[in-house]
Amino acid sequence: MLLVLIEMLVQVLVIAVVLQLGSTQLTPTPPNHDSLPENGSEGEGDLHTVIESVVDAAIEKAVANISDKIDKIDEKVNSALKVSSEISMAVANLSDVVDRLVSSMLSQLHQLQFPGGTASHPATSCREIKDLHPSSPSGHYWIRSSNGFSVQVYCDMTRSCGGITGGWMQVANIDMS
Repeated sequence: MLLVLIEMLVQVLVIAVVLQLGSTQLTPTPPNHDSLPENGSEGEGDLHTVIESVVDAAIEKAVANISDKIDKIDEKVNSALKVSSEISMAVANLSDVVDRLVSSMLSQLHQLQFPGGTASHPATSCREIKDLHPSSPSGHYWIRSSNGFSVQVYCDMTRSCGGITGGWMQVANIDMS
């Protein structure tokens, strides 16, 4: 891109010099031998001054043009950085949402696979454990109590009562001996 700008600058300089020279007197005036400088070239200093001023003006214009283009590029870069930042924040938020969803789904899956298996994933009753996993053995399971706490209870999965086999929570153990 810098190379293109330099090429444009050179083209502007050439055009400016041609235009400036075109606006000056192009027809040569007969030399006045009485007023020739010692080095023998007439008007060389004037031409040099004209070219120098044209080149200076062209350089100023090119620098202003390049400066404008740099400002536009800066605006685009700043805009892109802002969009990039917004995208990063959205991705971070989305990542948090996905993490929570995955965690919730894993918790639900764990509860389906092992109801009553842990205090953090208790079943609602011994009956729920028996219904979800009919081959569950009698033993200790975690149940959520009516007040919302997890408590470990003994579930009898083999006794029948009233036509229902298993899924009974033992509330007391009475030794009748």
